[in-house]
Amino acid sequence: MKTKLMMIGALAAACAVNELAAMPTAEETRRAEPVVKKLLASEREALKAGRKSRSEVAVAALKRAADAKTEAEKLLLMKGAFALYVQDGNLEKAAETMNAIKKAIPDLPQESVKNMIEMALIGVPKKEDGSLLYKLLDEAKVDIASMKSVTQLFPGWSLLSSEVKPEFVSHRGQDRVLRMHPKDQKTPVVLKRTMKLSDKNPCLFLKVASFDGGSDFVLSVRVNGKDVMPDRIVCTSDLEPWEDLVVPLFDWRGHLAEIEIVTKANGWWCEWSHFARIEIAEGNGDEECGLVGVKNGTESVDGYKWSYFVKNGEATVTAAVSPSPKGAITIPATLGGVKVTGLGKNLFDHCKEVTSVTVPKGVTSIGQGAFNFCYGLKSVTIPSSVKTIGDWAFSACFQLQSVTLPESLEYIGKGGFINCRSLKTVNIPAKLSVIGDSAFAYCTGLKQFTVDVDNKAFTAIDGVVYSKDWSTLVSAPNVSTIARMPPSMTKIGANAFQGCDRLETLTIPENVTMIDCGAFHSCERLASMTIPASVAKIGPNAFDNCGELTEVTMLGERPEAPNAIFNKNCGKLKAIHVPANAKSWAGMKDWFGVPLVFDAK
Repeated sequence: MKTKLMMIGALAAACAVNELAAMPTAEETRRAEPVVKKLLASEREALKAGRKSRSEVAVAALKRAADAKTEAEKLLLMKGAFALYVQDGNLEKAAETMNAIKKAIPDLPQESVKNMIEMALIGVPKKEDGSLLYKLLDEAKVDIASMKSVTQLFPGWSLLSSEVKPEFVSHRGQDRVLRMHPKDQKTPVVLKRTMKLSDKNPCLFLKVASFDGGSDFVLSVRVNGKDVMPDRIVCTSDLEPWEDLVVPLFDWRGHLAEIEIVTKANGWWCEWSHFARIEIAEGNGDEECGLVGVKNGTESVDGYKWSYFVKNGEATVTAAVSPSPKGAITIPATLGGVKVTGLGKNLFDHCKEVTSVTVPKGVTSIGQGAFNFCYGLKSVTIPSSVKTIGDWAFSACFQLQSVTLPESLEYIGKGGFINCRSLKTVNIPAKLSVIGDSAFAYCTGLKQFTVDVDNKAFTAIDGVVYSKDWSTLVSAPNVSTIARMPPSMTKIGANAFQGCDRLETLTIPENVTMIDCGAFHSCERLASMTIPASVAKIGPNAFDNCGELTEVTMLGERPEAPNAIFNKNCGKLKAIHVPANAKSWAGMKDWFGVPLVFDAK
């Protein structure tokens, strides 16, 4: 045993000196997850069969981390090893691995350290209070508590309102990020700095992000009371996680300037703003206000005045300025004398009278929220050049009955076609490798998916989309039941059945080990659910808004569930049936507020 623990410690130390070049992004992590799963497939089977302990699987994970091909794979393997040590009661070895992670990522925020430790300790009896792991947790909490002032992160800047409590977090691959939220819809959050500017080319450089692809906020900049960057909606996603903005301050060269960065709500839904950079620095003298390295313009085409920006010789359409778009719309193929290759964020957001849209050839990306809440949109022509469809791009296009996804398409973001109630069938083309969470949620008219036989990421059976290796159920149509699922399936993916309001019954295969977050969210007719003994983890909100759910049966030990899997809208659920001889349920009276009955067989 002593030899084994020495080997574990040596492997952790080996990983510690293998420093990551940068924190992996959310998208890099998403792509790494199936790779890591395959790397540890044999170890998981050995653990399940009782041939290996969790600590021994942790050894294997750390060994593979040392040889990982990408930084995201390396970090996932190290984090997995850490969690396995905790679950096995090896808290000292867990602490060694956490120190290895901290050394691999020198700028890892203490917020991330705290979250990783607290998540791993869920359900673990608190013992060895003096262990190094708990000391690391306490250190992280102390460091977080000491970070109270914006000035500590961005010297010279201060927050005007004492009612707004800034947070200091890790966000979208960036460490030490300032996060703020307005107290109400009408009151802005203002960051202020007064300083004498240089005589050369002073500029304000910002790196900003929203909370996720479904949220946004309004950003503007004032100098000595004058608007120098008018209201700009910031809405970023995993595909485009950050915006780099530049605000020239040339008019105040050599003078005292009171600079105010103003954020305010755009509606009232998750109005968090994130700043990874706030810096006054020298520009090159050619800057225009807005995105770094971008020239903005407007041009009248076919009766509409279009706004756009040009970057690297390519144009992105940002709005049809006037008149308000309606009817059949053809987007210009060129603006500013260059080819249009992108449709910007929220391009036709809430344009309720647009009925059809023709996207020109040459466009490669459709930005997030581009056709969000276009209630009247019945058809859209997407050219073969399009590679990405951003988060919420066609959200709530209620009348969109069909869409042809081009062969060139590689990426559909979160909620890409969420709430497209009239869609009946969707064909997944050969090159599509990413389908974001909730991409087809609440598509209540959707009867089936088909997948091109040459697609290397996905496949389909009975109209349901699975990963190519049949291990994960990715997205389901809105049907009353699924008669068969592959026996090799081990995971029901995030939001896979979200909004399937026709689903009444479902038999989960015995090999399934994970039900991911929101998997059955808003399955309003689902009356009962039996969770097989193989399920080890259930993600948060998995059964939220299942209003007809009256009976849940758990056939095995208590799964890991970091947050509540039911909400108040599951009002008919009065009991969860669990096995009488299951040790992990012993002594419990309820689970997430739902009473337990010890009679499951």
